[in-house]
Amino acid sequence: MTDYDLNPLGSRGFEQLVQSLLKGIIGKGTISFGDGPDGGREATFTGSAPYPSESEKWSGNWIVQAKFHNTFHNLPRIRQTIVAELKEELDKITKKHNRTCDNYIFATNVHLSSVSVKGTHDKIERIKQSFQNQVSNIVV
Repeated sequence: MTDYDLNPLGSRGFEQLVQSLLKGIIGKGTISFGDGPDGGREATFTGSAPYPSESEKWSGNWIVQAKFHNTFHNLPRIRQTIVAELKEELDKITKKHNRTCDNYIFATNVHLSSVSVKGTHDKIERIKQSFQNQVSNIVV
């Protein structure tokens, strides 16, 4: 895996990158939202798409959220923030906005930690499990 420094993009540039990738990977029918309140989503899509792979296509209502953070300083704190933001965004979608969501993609430029039990990956897995009855597929 090659690391790319996405910090120069800034928040808006990162959102635009995610939206462009979605249109290329998920489909041209992806609806992107601009600046301002977005109701917990950067983009939506309805239908079937070759994600996570050609052989395992997901279908239904898709919601995508992009979260950018400058990763030059205090990466452990930023990782904690990402975990909290994931839970907040899923709460917004399922409770506040009561949206139907089958597939949720949380895109971030923050590198996740693999430390057993305490790392970002394991914390995210616990959040995903707590929402499995409301959202079938969640990926960060």
